Amino acid sequence: MLVAQVLSYPMGKSMALILPSRSFLLRGGRWRFSLNPGPFTIKEHCIIAVMANTASGISLAIQVITIQRVFYNHSLNYVLALLFVLSSQTLGYGMAGVMRRYVVWPVAMIWPSNLINCAMFRAFNNEDNDEVEMNSNEVITVSRKMSRSRFFYLMLFFQILWYWIPGYICPILSAFSLICYINSNNVVLSQLTSVNGLGLGSFQLDWNAWVSFLDSPIVVPFWAQLNILVGFVVLVWIITPTVYYLNLWNSKAMPIVSNRLFTVEGYYYNISAVLDSNLRLNETAYNLHGPLRITAIFAFNYGVGFAAVTCILVHTILNDGM
Repeated sequence: MLVAQVLSYPMGKSMALILPSRSFLLRGGRWRFSLNPGPFTIKEHCIIAVMANTASGISLAIQVITIQRVFYNHSLNYVLALLFVLSSQTLGYGMAGVMRRYVVWPVAMIWPSNLINCAMFRAFNNEDNDEVEMNSNEVITVSRKMSRSRFFYLMLFFQILWYWIPGYICPILSAFSLICYINSNNVVLSQLTSVNGLGLGSFQLDWNAWVSFLDSPIVVPFWAQLNILVGFVVLVWIITPTVYYLNLWNSKAMPIVSNRLFTVEGYYYNISAVLDSNLRLNETAYNLHGPLRITAIFAFNYGVGFAAVTCILVHTILNDGM
């Protein structure tokens, strides 16, 4: 959405200056239409950003259809695929509508990222540097030396300059581990400290790497970041290596970090070999190949995901009651 906000503003301003302001009469003059009805305002800016944000993401149902086609050579016909996507989307919108009294209408129920978008809209469409603030029930006008939009473009310019360093000139700065360089041939040290391992002592100097998984740290509240940090340290840096090096669930037969499926011996599991022509489980082939295994960290990832669903309900009941 931020990309749409940044690009649509200069385009909207340019179109307001270039497009003709002539009006066209329709249906005998009862309707009036113009390609340039007036200056580009924050209303048009918001509508463009909302439309772009709605179309930018994809439905998770499309991922299911794509996986079936790519990995299992099975394609749904267009009617079934369309109905599958629409039903999953309308189910989500329907649940949001049913729960709007609790998750939409209350003032406290906000997404922090929406505040960033609101600040961006104000920064672009507030032409002057004066801002109104409330202090002890008094309205005070504060004049700033630099407008928000100018500050944004200045930071954008420096960000573009910096990205050339980790993006092209020295890609190693995107993610590196100084501790791992001490002895890169040590397997245990590599598992614990490397970028492809648990990442103890690793550093990242690339903004795209920072926001690739948990979104922008500017958006996420500080208390939420602390919760994520504590959970990450306990789960990834304490529990996972403990389970792995104690060889629970035969963990040492597999990599310490991987989202692949493995056999009991630690080889990649061939899913297609245990499915029949209708993509159903062939129990005879499954018994022949043996049960599948996943890494400890991947198992914890699934466990935390399932636990989070019930945690939401328990947290709501304990803090807000029924």
